[in-house]
Amino acid sequence: MKKPKRAEINDLPPHPPGESDDTLESLRLELIGASKRKDNVKDINYMMARTYSWRRMEVVAQSPGVAEFKERWPTLLEPFQVNEEFRRCTGVALEPTFMAQLDRYTPKLLELFSTKGGAVGSRIKNLLMVLIQDPDASVVKKRDAHIRCLMESWGSVDESSSLTSV
Repeated sequence: MKKPKRAEINDLPPHPPGESDDTLESLRLELIGASKRKDNVKDINYMMARTYSWRRMEVVAQSPGVAEFKERWPTLLEPFQVNEEFRRCTGVALEPTFMAQLDRYTPKLLELFSTKGGAVGSRIKNLLMVLIQDPDASVVKKRDAHIRCLMESWGSVDESSSLTSV
């Protein structure tokens, strides 16, 4: 069995009252059907919250691969559900916490970015040039530039990279 990580508060929670493995599996199948329809975010969120214990049991007991897990839980990787699943597991809001830490470490990150040389350094400088040219840039625009610089410095940027939830 997997041991809970330090931040996990709901590593292996019990099923909701009145639910069994069979009822949660049928709710998961309903969830797959609901994910194919539009304008049902509220229903999907309810079903995802209701099946959390079933999902955690799968992860802990079976350790499925990413592709298999995505197939069984297709809505889990939507931005809203990623934030909700993180909150269910840790009790911490993911996005606000991440953004607060990004803001906290921005001065040190900018120092790090300025030391980069070569092709990566010039691409980072081009990204930061947007902020230099617009000193009144919004917080969102600054965060976007800093995240893009991080991605560039880690070498994880490709043509399809986009930040949808920032």
